[in-house]
Amino acid sequence: MHLLLEKKNSQQLKKQVFPKIDFSSAAERSNSKIDISNINVDRDSSTYTAGVRLTVPIYNSSALIAYKQSPIQQKISEYEFHSAKQNFILKTIKTYIDNLTAKEELNILLHDVDLSFKQLKEVEFKYKEGVSTSADLLSAKLRYSLAKIAANKASSNISVTNNDIKTICQKEISTDESIYITINSDLVKFSVEDALIDVEKNNPDLLKLNEEVNYSLLDVKKAESEYYPTINGIASYQWKNYPNGSNDIYDSSKGVRQATIGVQLSIPLYSGDSTSLKIQEGMALSDKITRNYHKKRDEIESMLRSNFEKLHSAQLDLLEAEKAEKLGYDALTANKLGYSNGVRLLTDVLMSQEQLFKAQHQKILAKQVIAMSVAYILFAKGSLNSIFSSS
Repeated sequence: MHLLLEKKNSQQLKKQVFPKIDFSSAAERSNSKIDISNINVDRDSSTYTAGVRLTVPIYNSSALIAYKQSPIQQKISEYEFHSAKQNFILKTIKTYIDNLTAKEELNILLHDVDLSFKQLKEVEFKYKEGVSTSADLLSAKLRYSLAKIAANKASSNISVTNNDIKTICQKEISTDESIYITINSDLVKFSVEDALIDVEKNNPDLLKLNEEVNYSLLDVKKAESEYYPTINGIASYQWKNYPNGSNDIYDSSKGVRQATIGVQLSIPLYSGDSTSLKIQEGMALSDKITRNYHKKRDEIESMLRSNFEKLHSAQLDLLEAEKAEKLGYDALTANKLGYSNGVRLLTDVLMSQEQLFKAQHQKILAKQVIAMSVAYILFAKGSLNSIFSSS
């Protein structure tokens, strides 16, 4: 709706610049118009007067500048909408990734609960047979209890389902894009310098500030235009009669007709300090917006460099976690086999299981950091939509 209003204002400003014929009074408009004066009657002399006046603007600097400002204001509104959409998508992505991470951790913990339960039953059986000690039984029960507590805590962290997030996105963004995120470092194949070039071209916040600078500079020119003259073309036709008591006001023999055509030049002589104050205020506003632009750009650059470092660090952490996970599986398998044969203790099995869980947890966290780093980088570049894949 806001964009439609801006387009309507643009059309109105366009009408101010070009000539037009209007039957409004002179007090209502200063543009091209036809003014029809009322018929005045002087009862004493029975005089009737009627007339038509056409004014066509030839040069009006203020109207031309206002016409140029209209598309800039429309762009500002579009960038505001794009920025709001980007912020909404980023917030939704963060919710999704947190939810996805919690679900993956819960799956690991549920597997840990299942494994701990099986170990507890095995230890209870061996304890009854006199093979396992009471310390092994206590350790198995403690491990099973801790696994259940961790799983219950992880399940409480899942607040929004993936389908709910997808529904929100489709409702608010009005697209068929899926909220599914590909957690893949191949999405980012550029350097910080390359990303900064894209930031200046596509980031909606920077583009909006840049257009606001242009708009404020036109405001200064508009204020300066008050020093400039305006030129209007004028054509008028007036009829005045003296009927001497006659009611026939259209009798040409009893009236006077007068037609004029010419150019009206209006030169401002003195307007006090109001114009100069408007110019100073416009320049101050332009300088402020320019400073905000550079400040915002520095913030985005800092965010980009920070997330690139997080991305590269998380990639290394992911590789180490995958190696640790593989070693954890091998150690757990070996210790379980050794415990079954009586050459390993139950504590060896529980420790290897704990190490495997830590490796899997580190892997999930590394994937989470990679996904969020990619999201923030694309957010800064103004291309966050590319993180979605079609459903």
